[in-house]
Amino acid sequence: MNRLLIGLASIFVLVSGTVLPAVAHAQDYEDLDTTKAKKDRKKDRKQVMAHLENEVIREVVRGFYLKAGAGGGAYIGRYSGVLSNVIQTPLTFGQDFVDKEKQSMSWEISINQAVYNGVDYHYQTQLPLQRRIEGDSRFFNFTIAYEYKAFPTRRLGIGVRVGGGVMIAPLLMETTAYQRDVVQGAWGGQDSAANKRPHPEGFAGPTIEYYTKLSHFSIGADVDIAYQLDFDLNVSAVGFFKYTF
Repeated sequence: MNRLLIGLASIFVLVSGTVLPAVAHAQDYEDLDTTKAKKDRKKDRKQVMAHLENEVIREVVRGFYLKAGAGGGAYIGRYSGVLSNVIQTPLTFGQDFVDKEKQSMSWEISINQAVYNGVDYHYQTQLPLQRRIEGDSRFFNFTIAYEYKAFPTRRLGIGVRVGGGVMIAPLLMETTAYQRDVVQGAWGGQDSAANKRPHPEGFAGPTIEYYTKLSHFSIGADVDIAYQLDFDLNVSAVGFFKYTF
C-alpha cells in the first residue's frame, strides 16, 4: 500500500513539473500584453490601414498635366448665321495646386485653334459692316484659366472654370487680293474690323472629368461661354484627354 501511495505521489510530482511551467509560461506572455502593448498594436494597425487607403487614393494622380481636346462652338450674336464652326483643337498645360480627396483647384494655360466656315463675301453685301468678315476664318485663342472641381465620388470631378485671354483672327486671304476683290470690289470701299486687331476675351463655364483606372490618365469635357471684345459671344464644348505627370 505504501508503495502504491509513493508511486502515485511520484507521478503527481512529474505531471506537476511538466504542466505548471507551461501554464506559468503562458501566464507570463499574458502579463506582457499590457495596455501600452495593446495601444502600440492598435496604432500599427491604423498606420497600415492609412497606408493602404492612401495607395488606393493615389490611383487618382493630380499635379502638372497636359490636356489635348477637340470640339466645336458657335457664335450666337453678331456672326450668327455668318460663321459656322468646323472644329476647335485646344492644347493645355496646367497644374492641380490644391489636391484633396473631395476637391481640387488648378490653373491652366491654353492655346486653341478654331476653324470656321463663313458665308462667301459676295453674299455679305446686304449685312451691316460690323457683321462682315472675309469668309472662311481661323481663330487663335491664348488663354489662362482657374478651375475648381468637387468630387462626389473618388474618380468623378464636377466643377467650374473662369479665365481670360486674347483672340487673334488673322486674315487668310492675301492682303492685296483682299483689298482689291473684297474691300474695293464687293464691299464698295468698306472694310471690316474683324481681322485688324486682337480681341481680348473672358470666359466661364462648367467642366466634368473622370479619372480612369489607368493611372495618370483622365477624360472629360469643358463647356465655355466666351465674349471676345468687339467681336462676338461664343459658346463651345470640347472633349479632352489628359495626362498627369
